[in-house]
Amino acid sequence: MEFENFKWSLLEAVRGKLGEGMLARLNKIEKNNGFSYDGITIFKKESSLSPVIAVGPYYERYQGGGSLEDMAEEILEKYEEAIADRRMPFRSYPDYASVRESLFFRVINKEKNKLLLENVPSLTRLDLALVAYYSVDIGGEDDTVVMVRNEDIRRWKIEENVVLQKAVQNTARRDEVRLSSLSEMMKAMLPEEEEIPDPGLYVLSNEQASYGAGLIFLPGVPARISDVFRTDLMIIPSSVHEVLICPMADLSHAGRFGALVREVNQTQVPPQDILSDHVYGYFRESGTLKILDQE
Repeated sequence: MEFENFKWSLLEAVRGKLGEGMLARLNKIEKNNGFSYDGITIFKKESSLSPVIAVGPYYERYQGGGSLEDMAEEILEKYEEAIADRRMPFRSYPDYASVRESLFFRVINKEKNKLLLENVPSLTRLDLALVAYYSVDIGGEDDTVVMVRNEDIRRWKIEENVVLQKAVQNTARRDEVRLSSLSEMMKAMLPEEEEIPDPGLYVLSNEQASYGAGLIFLPGVPARISDVFRTDLMIIPSSVHEVLICPMADLSHAGRFGALVREVNQTQVPPQDILSDHVYGYFRESGTLKILDQE
């Protein structure tokens, strides 16, 4: 059985075992840079929070001789466990008032996420897009995060620009901006006796070093960094988690840095973490961000 047929057969097997007032459906869970997976969402009619169980691993078991009935039973057991301990991706359908203060944004590549952005409100910044998420307290040690989609905007009856601006405001309030010397970070990871040359690069991210590259788009952040160095800045996108910053001494090096970024993206950065193939400049006098190596 091909995967497309399998996932619907597994869904029907799950539905055949559901109790009264319970529903199950297939969802395409979209991740960054075109990555996605198929999941079965199980929920009770009165609930706004539902576990998502990935289908892919079950297809591998089916190909090895696994039974659809046994897998459906296991999925229902996982559902019960997820409701109990909240350690699984969730789909959430809350109202706007309950998520307004938990909104925040992440930055993603516009071209690599073209299909995703058709269904997601966004703010365009250079070759990137700012997209909104909200946190959901599911009772465990960590919150789960959910991307805001066009269907949420319609359900909330709120202008998408209002939601996106609130996400930016909350991120500015929530995320502590960290600017660290790359050489100092390398020294902390290597033996004390090993000498580390200073490349003159600084890492910009948030305190968690997770999805912190977007902080460069927070109001006032590049200006404050530029004031520290008293010069324009070159901004090198390392990944969705951080950017590298250095004083911009010579624009003629932009093409070389751009080529280096593209090489590193192809060989070192996980595909789902790639942010951009270009380098940016912040120009102090005009207060603007620009792509430096675009042909």
